[in-house]
Amino acid sequence: MVRFGRGLSALGILCFFILASLSSAFVRTAVSHMTVGHWAASIAGAIGSVCVFIPWALAVYHWGTRYEGSQRSRRRWGFGLTIGGFVGAWIYWLRPISQIQQ
Repeated sequence: MVRFGRGLSALGILCFFILASLSSAFVRTAVSHMTVGHWAASIAGAIGSVCVFIPWALAVYHWGTRYEGSQRSRRRWGFGLTIGGFVGAWIYWLRPISQIQQ
């Protein structure tokens, strides 16, 4: 579950940055003039949305069932995953492996 969450988080972050690059007028124009560019941006958006939601749901599940830490740490991560949403899940999965309880 940890590898899956990490992989999807990394892919979600990558897709997020690809779509964020479209905020530049130069990049947006270059992509719109390429026939494959529009499709690539659409596919990156679709994959990115899935790769953002699923790691968040997995992080909440992992935190609720398998997290082994102090009560204070558990509350902090619960608050971070609930309020922080997807960014909280990225931090949850991409922290050092020694801190994630299998």
